Amino acid sequence: MLTAANGDDGALPDNGSILIIDDNPGNLRVLGAIIEQAGYDTRATLTGEMALRWLADHGCDLILLDIRMPDMDGYETCRRIKSRPGSRHIPIIFISALHDAGDKLRAFEEGGVDYITKPFNAGEVMARVRAHVELARARRALEDANRVLEERVVERTRQLEAAKSRAEHLAYHDALTGLANRRLFEDRLSRELRRVSRHGGGGAVLFIDLDHFKAINDALGHAVGDAYLRVLAGVMKDVLRDEDTLSRWGGDEFVVLLPALGGDDEAAASAGLVANKLANVIGTPVRVEGNDLRAGASIGVVLYPGDGRTVDDIIGHADAAMYAAKQAGRGKVEFFERRMQAIAEERYDLEHALQRALARDELFLVYEPRVGTEGRVMGVEAVMRWRHPRRGVIGAGAFLPLAEDSAIIEPLVAWWLRTALGQLADWQALLQPRGVSPLLAVTIPPGPVLKGDFVERLTALLADTGARPEGLEVQIAEDVLAPLGESAGDVAQGLKEAGVGLRVAGFGSGCSSLRLLGRLPIRGLTMNGAVVRGVPDDEAQVALARAIIATARILGLELLATEVETAAERAFLEAEGCEYFQGPAVAPPRAGDEMGAYLEAAAGHCI
Repeated sequence: MLTAANGDDGALPDNGSILIIDDNPGNLRVLGAIIEQAGYDTRATLTGEMALRWLADHGCDLILLDIRMPDMDGYETCRRIKSRPGSRHIPIIFISALHDAGDKLRAFEEGGVDYITKPFNAGEVMARVRAHVELARARRALEDANRVLEERVVERTRQLEAAKSRAEHLAYHDALTGLANRRLFEDRLSRELRRVSRHGGGGAVLFIDLDHFKAINDALGHAVGDAYLRVLAGVMKDVLRDEDTLSRWGGDEFVVLLPALGGDDEAAASAGLVANKLANVIGTPVRVEGNDLRAGASIGVVLYPGDGRTVDDIIGHADAAMYAAKQAGRGKVEFFERRMQAIAEERYDLEHALQRALARDELFLVYEPRVGTEGRVMGVEAVMRWRHPRRGVIGAGAFLPLAEDSAIIEPLVAWWLRTALGQLADWQALLQPRGVSPLLAVTIPPGPVLKGDFVERLTALLADTGARPEGLEVQIAEDVLAPLGESAGDVAQGLKEAGVGLRVAGFGSGCSSLRLLGRLPIRGLTMNGAVVRGVPDDEAQVALARAIIATARILGLELLATEVETAAERAFLEAEGCEYFQGPAVAPPRAGDEMGAYLEAAAGHCI
């Protein structure tokens, strides 16, 4: 019969116990009669507080809970029941006279398992009650059985075996992605080389390095970077055969073993096809924790046994080919050639020498003028050079990519900015009394730009050097915008608020989002040097140059063509509507003092 939940501690009946919570005694009587007629025992309370007190000492199979009650409604009562360890697993069916879909949705969000509307239909009530009582009892029975099993030696033995299996898996697999690690990869490659030695044939190894992955880590954090690596591992595996091995080599590097590809020509064709497929899937944006990310990849390919007969040789040659792909402009696929080994050794020497270059005062800046269509000087770009003790003067393109992959990039960029800003402050003192405001541009690698405190550190450097921010323009490469997506806007907005201009460099690589460009507070674009070098003779490059000029015009942005090497290039681009130019055919780079005199002489034409 219907019994008030008033502290009575009677045991639960075998047929099931149900607690009804409703502030309407009439509803309690109706529900109690329906449920008890089916052979269940019921307890009733008029408030949530009474129910909570009773549940503190008792249990039940199911709770029917009215939503609309004074003082504490059904939602709050449900939350408090679910917050207690002793009652959190009791299923709750909400009851209400309302048919609003929002109430139903909230009932399920608060932890309810079902919803009954008034007036009550006896058949519906009992169908739902029986189902949830049986489910609750089945769950408890399963939990009891599991507790018994966990106490048995057999279960403990199984757990130990599982732990051993996991330990063995971790010994041969990467903890983050679940892919093969170096140890497993080298073991499989070693076996494959023995097979090739006995039976002939050949295969390939691909060395993959993600482009600008460090920028993703710096801008979005390592948690997002790790999640991105896990996603990439999955999409790369989908491209490969079951017999291929994809391994994470470390950081953002992956190595792929493609066994049994046949003879040299067949192996080369198959390996090239797979490498390009991998480059395409890696270069496709993927959604990771609310961010559309795309890193791109540089891939080196080595064929065995022709280009290597030992594990170390093959990996080393694949790494050398990958570096050649990076040097070719990133996002490329390169097959190993013997000359690459010497280049790789040079790179190793250069990396170590670069660690000492700052301390030895071997780095210096030159300044490249930027000139408009009427000879008007719009500003200059600070470009880094390295006076190497044995190799002479080395351009930034030969050593900045090495610095980006090492810890030296931070002090290197700090020196670069401090030196350039000190020079800008001198020019401002010289020229601004004459009503001329020189503009200095610096193209900063992605890692330092996208760290959370870049704008603060830049502002501090401006204050230290005395340079005024309106004279500075920070350039970020276009291919950095693609992997960062909307998060690039935070840096852009910070620079704008600091009074510093922003320009997208190297436009024309095909990576950026025009929607994003239209939303960023940027001053202008620089046309990719590879596009400039193709005009006016290459029809495809001519079409691309025209498209870039049209894009800049539509977006209302200044367009600067860089690396202009011939008068023909400049004449064509100027005729097509490009506004500003930089490069050997425009004006040679100059040292800081020489550039000051140049700007003073051209003061009437300076912005």
